This record gives sequence, structure tokens and C-alpha cells, in this order.
Amino acid sequence: MNSTLSRKLRFLFCNDKRDIRYISILVVVYIVNVAGWSYLALFRLYHVYSAVFDLGTFAESIWLPLHTNPTFKVLLYNIFYVSIIPYFLSPLSLFGGLKIILIVQTFFIWATALPLYFISRKFNISPVLSLLISISYFLYFPIAGINWFDVHNQAFFPFFFVISYMLYLYGYRKASLTFFMITALIKWPYGIFVALFAFYELVSYIYKRNKNADNKKLIYLLMLFVFSVSALIFGYSISFIGGHVSASLIHANASTGAYQLGSVSITFVMILAPLFFLPLFSKRWILFLIPFSALMFIARNPIYFFPDIYTDQYLSMLVPFLFLGLIDVISRRNDADYKLTIPQKRLRKIYNRVRTNQTTKTVLSILIFLVLFSLVFQPWSPYVNDNGYINWYRDNPYDNFNTYTYLKEETGMIPRSNPYVLAPNNIPEVYPRALVGGPYHVGQFVMGAPSPVFLNITLRDAVNNTFPFIASGGHIVYVPMDYAISTITNAVSFVKSGYQSIVQIMDIMLLSGKYGIMAEANGTIALERNYTYPPALYIPMNRYIGVTLGDSPTANIAKSNSLIFSNISAGSTLWYGGTNYYPGTYNDTLNFISYPESYGNISVTVMLNGTDVSEKYINIHNNLAKECHDISFNQVINNINLNTGYYYFIIKSNGFTGKIAFKGINEKEVSYKW
Repeated sequence: MNSTLSRKLRFLFCNDKRDIRYISILVVVYIVNVAGWSYLALFRLYHVYSAVFDLGTFAESIWLPLHTNPTFKVLLYNIFYVSIIPYFLSPLSLFGGLKIILIVQTFFIWATALPLYFISRKFNISPVLSLLISISYFLYFPIAGINWFDVHNQAFFPFFFVISYMLYLYGYRKASLTFFMITALIKWPYGIFVALFAFYELVSYIYKRNKNADNKKLIYLLMLFVFSVSALIFGYSISFIGGHVSASLIHANASTGAYQLGSVSITFVMILAPLFFLPLFSKRWILFLIPFSALMFIARNPIYFFPDIYTDQYLSMLVPFLFLGLIDVISRRNDADYKLTIPQKRLRKIYNRVRTNQTTKTVLSILIFLVLFSLVFQPWSPYVNDNGYINWYRDNPYDNFNTYTYLKEETGMIPRSNPYVLAPNNIPEVYPRALVGGPYHVGQFVMGAPSPVFLNITLRDAVNNTFPFIASGGHIVYVPMDYAISTITNAVSFVKSGYQSIVQIMDIMLLSGKYGIMAEANGTIALERNYTYPPALYIPMNRYIGVTLGDSPTANIAKSNSLIFSNISAGSTLWYGGTNYYPGTYNDTLNFISYPESYGNISVTVMLNGTDVSEKYINIHNNLAKECHDISFNQVINNINLNTGYYYFIIKSNGFTGKIAFKGINEKEVSYKW
């Protein structure tokens, strides 16, 4: 028993006691990395930045296996074309919530570093170099987007492929075959990489075959090749029951933009430069770089090019082969046939003084470069901001945690049995939800891309509760819409040009008289059909709206979140702007500060839907010190409106000498509309 256990676990220590120490270090780094990335993933969720596409839809996919009884045809469609991953993760749906999904994905993404260590050791790379290679995986910034952009099936591909290969190297063919089969079904057409692996190994086996050849290995490779190719063909064939064009599953044809050689080139450089282009010298793994490279050349979607690709999930089909290629090259190089060229003379002197072999210097250099790249391209870097090379935080400002809490409570008011909910893309909490079957796979509706898209909704549609939208395949489908929910500060909806936004449709719902405000909480709102009671949840809006230099045509300077004006001629517009409102009565107070030796007159006009509804003045005398001036307005808003041109303010000079600062607007909701 002891000898059997020792044999089965021999790959864990590689017959070197030092491995225990380095594996322990690697595990600690892994835990710290998972903790950090889990924090980032939850940060996005808590600040209402996670998306229906794809956190919400992923939550739906793992909920369905244990809560529905799909037909055999749909089951085959899901497994061979969509993904087998939701079936493995379906027990997570019993725990509820989206947080556990984000954390589990994070565990799998970064767990790939662990089998990379054992693969390195199998190729006789020293324990310390194996550790450095695995740590490099944690720092390789193209992986960040896989973890950053919510949850996707393909995010699990690197781990399953790498661990399958590790088991294959150590002779665990049954386990390896099982994991490779799972890998082939993670997402169509990712099975092509398993087919390539089996084909390469088959060719190598036949070429090197001798009298002592292992026939069991041949059977294993034939089974793997036949299965992976069959899965690819079957997945493509069955995809048509969902009305999909196969290329659309990987979003290769989602845009009609022109192909640009420069975009492809810089993307490849950014991918390979941190690894010193070494994966290109791997005869075994360079073959596996071809599918993604070909996809980049034929794709018309900017998500496959720098910088967008580094905030998305698509590099998951490339990352494992970059590191397997790196391991392959390092294992075959030595001081005699490989040296790294350092161009700068001073750096070269320092480099040559390091007392270690050339291969170790190369790996250390890669690690140093990855650290430097991380300072610029990782979302956790203190040097990354809105103006960075990769705009991780492109949809600022974030909503706060209170908004997330209110949304959780409001979505909890919507029955899970109701299949249709109108919601923006940043409220994945509407999922999971019961599906409605049909010839066009009509499920619950969430406004977003790629489909469905609402047609122009009229009052008649809202009264009759028949909302037309374009479903998969371009078919027009009419659905009832009993619930709608949105936020006021970050209503991300992927609205296509020429179509109505979510809030425009919600406004029509209210105007129809068939919907009432079920909940309104500090910037969130939920509607229910035939709701005639006061809001079940009501938290008045209470926020401060700051101003920036970009809001003003005549400000001299922006300082401490204020706009400062001086010696403005009569009739000049100092500032104009507005904010977003839901129905209710509001009290808005504009804050000003006048400086010493200033005098004149400032007017503030309130515009409602293009009409002057109120005007007030500030009369400033030749004061000897700074003075605060507040102008307040009470206004009833009857519409849901995210258009700042609907209710806005105009600040003008009626002849002013000196200096005055505009601080911002205090917005308070006095009462709700019922």
C-alpha cells in the first residue's frame, strides 16, 4: 500500500527534498494571489461593475442543470457547443449568490501555476527555476483580463489543459484522458488544441516507434484524437439548432472594422515581449499558437487587439501554450548554445556579474520584466488609472456598496419564476431565472448585446404587455414584461444605435399607467406591473454632485473640485449641466463662494424639458472676506430620466467683477412619486 501510494504521488516531489520547500513557497504565493484577485473580483461586483454578460448568464448556466429538465437535444447542444463546465459547477447554484462563482473561477485561473511547476521538474529544470517560472505566471499581465472580466467558461481552459498534460507526462493516462476530454468540451472550438496535441504526439510516436513501443500509448492517443475531432465536428453541426454562426461564439465577426497589420503586430509584441519571445522557439508548442494567430488575422473585432484584449477572456486560448513553450525552450537550452543579449552596456555589466548560469539569468530577467510590465498593465498596480495604457476602470464612477445592497434587495423582490426582467447589463443579480423555451430560444430578457434588442416600444405595447424585440436569428418575438429594474448612476445597457434605452422603455411603462414603482433606493428603481402601493423599499436620493473644468465653457481654473470664474462679461454663460433623476420631488442646492473685493450679479436658471421653470439670483457686494452663497430649488420630476438635458441648470453672469467659485450641487429627494 505504501509503495503504491508513493508511486502515485511521486510527481509531487520529483525525488528532490528541495521541492517540498519550493512547493510550499509556491502554494503561499498562490494563496496570496487568489486572495488579491478575489478582492478585485468582489470589488467589481460590490460597486455594480460586474455584468449580465457574462457573470449573470454564467450564473444562469450553472443553475439550469439542477433546476430544469432539458431535452436530450438541448443537453447535447450545451455540452458539445456551449460548455461542459456549468455541469461541473452546478452544485454552486445550491449555495446561491454570485460571489462564490467569482472566487471559484479565481482559484482555477491561478491554479495553473501549480502543474506548471511539476511539468518544469519533469523536464529536469531545477526546483528554483521551476518556482520562478510558476511565479512568472502570476505576474504575466495578459492573464489579468481573464480574471477581470467577470466569469467565462474559457477561463477554465488553461488549468484543465495544463493539468491534463502534466498527468500525461507522469504516466497517468486514464486521468489524463479524462481531463483532456473535459478540456475539449470547455468551449467550442477549443477542442482544436486537444486535437492538435493528440496529432502531434501520434506523429512523434509513429516516427520514433521501435520494437519496444508502448501500444497502450498508441491506443490512448488514437482515442484522444478521435474524441476531440468528433467533438469539434459534432459541436459545429449541433450549433445550428441555436441559430448560431460558429464564429460568433468567439466573437470573431462581431465587428466590421478593417484589418490593421499594426494592431496585430503590437498585440503580438505585447504578448511575447515579457517572455523574451522564447515560446516562438519551441518546436512542440509553436504549433498551438497558430489558431489564435490566425484568428487575429481574420478577426474584425477590436477585442482581439491591444489594448482591449488584455481586459477580456480571449487570451485564455493562448496563455497555456506560451508557458509550456517557455518551459520547453528553457529545458533544452544551456550556456553553450543560448545566451540572452543585453543591449545597454551598463546593464550588461551588471548582468554578467551575477554569479549564476545563463539559463537562470534568463528566467530572472523574465521575472524582472514581468514585474515592470505589471506596474503599468495590471489593474492592482498603484500606477494604473483612467489614463493608463489599459483602461481597467473605463466606466467610472463606480456605484458604492449601498447601491449593490439595494439592488440585491430589489432583485430579491422579483419572483425567480418570472422569466422576463428588463435590466441593464450591470445588474447580474437578476439571474438565475426560469427560462421559457421556444423555437428561438427565448429566455429572460436583459437589455444588452449581442441579442436580443428591443424594437421601438410604444404606449400601446406597454398597455397590452406585449413588448417586441429581435431574438436570435433576427426573429421578432413578443414577450410580457412584468418587471424592470435599473440604476441611475451607471446604467450600462449596450443600447444599439437607433434603439431605445432601458430607461426610455421604463418611462413608457410608467406613462402607460400599468406599472408602479415597487422600490426606489438611493439611485436604484424597480417597476412592477399592476403595482398600486407605496414603494416597498424607499431610500431617498441624497448625493453631492461635483463639477469639473470640462463642464464649463468659461471657467478660468478648476481647483479643489470647484470651478473658479473671474471678471466675466455680462451675459456670459458660466456653467450649464444637469444630472439624472427618477420620479419624485427634489430639493437641489447650488453652492458658491465669492472672494474678497468681488461684486456683481449671478443668475441661475432651471430648465425642465427645454423650458425655463425657475430663476434665482446671487447679488454679491464688495465684501472683505470669502462668503458662501447657496441657491435652492424645489422641483417635481414626473419621468424616469437619465438624460441630463431634461432637467438642468444654467449659470450666467449679469455683470460681475472679481472672483467666484462654483462648488457643486447638493441633491436631496424630498418624496417619491406614487
